[in-house]
Amino acid sequence: MKTKQETHSGSISSAAKEKVRKILAFMGDKVYKPMKAKSLAELIGVPKSKRTEFKNIISHLLQSGEIVISSKGNLSLPRQLGIHKGVFSGTRHGYGFVTLDDAKLAADCGDIFIPPSSVNDAVNKDTVLCKITTADSGSRRAEGEVIRIVKRGYDAIAGIYISPDDILNRQLGENFFLPKPGFGVFHPLDHKISDHIVIKAANTMNAASGDKVMITLTKRTHDNAPREGIVVEVLGHGGEPAVDVLSLIRLHGIPSEWSNGVLEQAELAPTFVAEKDTEGRLDLRGTVTITIDGEDTKDVDDAVTIKRLPNRNFELGVHIADVAHYVRHGSLLDLEARNRGTSVYLADRVIPMLPKELSNGICSLNCGVDRLALSCIMQIDAKGAVVSHEIAESVIRVDRAITYTIANDIVTSGKQSGCYSEYAEFFDMLTTMNELAEALRNKRLKRGSIEFGFPEAKITLNEYGEPISITPSVRNAATGIIEEFMIAANETVAEEYFWREIPFVYRTHEKPSPDNIRQLNQFLHNFGYTIKGTDLRPGSISALLSKVEATPEEALISRMALRSFRQARYTPENIGHFGLASKYYTHFTSPIRRYPDLTIHRIIKATLHNRPKQAAKVTADLTEVCGKCSLYERRAEQCERDVANLKKAQFMRAHIGETFAGIISGVTKNGIYVELENTVEGFISTAWLSDGYTFQQEHMCYTSHDGHSYRMGDKVAVEVKSVDTEVSQRVNFAFLNEDM
Repeated sequence: MKTKQETHSGSISSAAKEKVRKILAFMGDKVYKPMKAKSLAELIGVPKSKRTEFKNIISHLLQSGEIVISSKGNLSLPRQLGIHKGVFSGTRHGYGFVTLDDAKLAADCGDIFIPPSSVNDAVNKDTVLCKITTADSGSRRAEGEVIRIVKRGYDAIAGIYISPDDILNRQLGENFFLPKPGFGVFHPLDHKISDHIVIKAANTMNAASGDKVMITLTKRTHDNAPREGIVVEVLGHGGEPAVDVLSLIRLHGIPSEWSNGVLEQAELAPTFVAEKDTEGRLDLRGTVTITIDGEDTKDVDDAVTIKRLPNRNFELGVHIADVAHYVRHGSLLDLEARNRGTSVYLADRVIPMLPKELSNGICSLNCGVDRLALSCIMQIDAKGAVVSHEIAESVIRVDRAITYTIANDIVTSGKQSGCYSEYAEFFDMLTTMNELAEALRNKRLKRGSIEFGFPEAKITLNEYGEPISITPSVRNAATGIIEEFMIAANETVAEEYFWREIPFVYRTHEKPSPDNIRQLNQFLHNFGYTIKGTDLRPGSISALLSKVEATPEEALISRMALRSFRQARYTPENIGHFGLASKYYTHFTSPIRRYPDLTIHRIIKATLHNRPKQAAKVTADLTEVCGKCSLYERRAEQCERDVANLKKAQFMRAHIGETFAGIISGVTKNGIYVELENTVEGFISTAWLSDGYTFQQEHMCYTSHDGHSYRMGDKVAVEVKSVDTEVSQRVNFAFLNEDM
């Protein structure tokens, strides 16, 4: 199966991109008047020998929605006709919203509301052209109409097929409708796509009722007709754990198969480091080096060294796998890694960014073998300040691979640790690392870095992929050591390349928007807290979290503060990292599993070897790389979250009717969310609340006429009422003290 990079579907050449830029600039001039393609070609001086190429470029621009054509055949930029490009976000109720590409216009009018009658066959994630029909009035958001679908968000849509004879046996939600005889129903896994999709018996690929399938949409026969689809792939029966996860992988469009060309290149990767490849590198094979990772880690990005200097400072070495040495820029391996953007870590599998021959083999810093690395060696004083550093290509040999569990036991129990005798030669090294990590952490917290203590779930599966336990994962001293060392290296690298004024990739995190802080302050007012000042600083949030520590409202306020944050992203501009209170930050430490890190390594290596032309090639499209990597990161996170929720729902299916203690984690107009101690979050619909409870949005709570309330952070007891493992992965609870 070919990748998008190998087919280059719908793309244009690099040479044509410059011509596109000139055409769009010409059409964007104030004096431009809409005209036919032939007139435009004559006006901008396209020679007759280049007219075919010109027509192809115009066709590409029309197809991509960059320009539009009137009924008279005149070409315009969309905005000249009041038409705007954006991404459609659908809902199961039929209406949706368009987030505009034009950042300035989007800031002025927000997302455009699209009523059901104006959706015009768009579905969630589609790129569309829309026209604003009603301007933003302040009290009412702008409304619009989808003019054209530029690009489908899905090549194919994942979901469940229900056969005609099984429809009445299924509970398919409030929007369910009965199709015509001979039609089955397709239930999309994307909750933002309307349920009204039907499948003719002839278009099912012999799928059985309940199978997870992929479909493509056909064009509606008329405006009021239901959407119709064609099954293009049967994934398997929905009850099989592997199929359930596969359907979610497909739902999010995550590439999970390798093309023949990529596999052939991967198989050519060496299995050991050749001596010639070590020439000119800093040789650290004689320096005691360790890795600290999880028990199941196979793709080891980082190794560390440390020693105490005569001046009592620390010399910390952070050594990162030199993936760029083996994955050449522009190769099929590189294009596939760029298309994936990141490795995806799911409950039952890992979808790597690079084939195992590299990710688990020659690139992985495995114990006892020579490996090529890119090293950041820092001298750090007792207060955690980096006083000098060196970035260099190196060759290392890891002396011991230590797990987080063992490292934590050693640094917390000391010589009393049951692991001490086996790891005695690394005892001083680990305790020195722990001392430095504490200094780095204290310095980071002192400047205002924000820490949220929400545990993630550790889901254990049996050999069949079924969940057998769910426990909260706990941050310990060993994970803290590696976190602090990686942050120090990321900041050091980012600061050097910022002051070198070399094009670079930064990991940036903007401060919360004024509106979000205003809303947070309104909420905090109910508890007697406030965030002062209009120029918000990380220390303000950090100070707030310190004030509420160990109070009944701690969890509630921490969650609300986190929800006010923007998402971190990759940018070519350095705007700092708000959450870490860092002026300079990047992602340098995981090139096996993150494409931005691999890009950064290439920039560094080109700089170290004084190869400006090579650096220019790597940085030519940094804005596009940053944008796509940010998007693919969110895609991976959503898939990881959905799979975790699926496994949690499967686990809770065996506990229907049982009672659990939990804490209210969310309050909406539709109901209340409760999180159990094992991190499972369930929903309590308002239908399960007694009469007399009203939702108070400003206080984020439900209050009854007798004064009883349910608010975020409250400890409650719940009963598991039902579980949906097919579509929504939702666990439904009811309060024990409510009428049922």
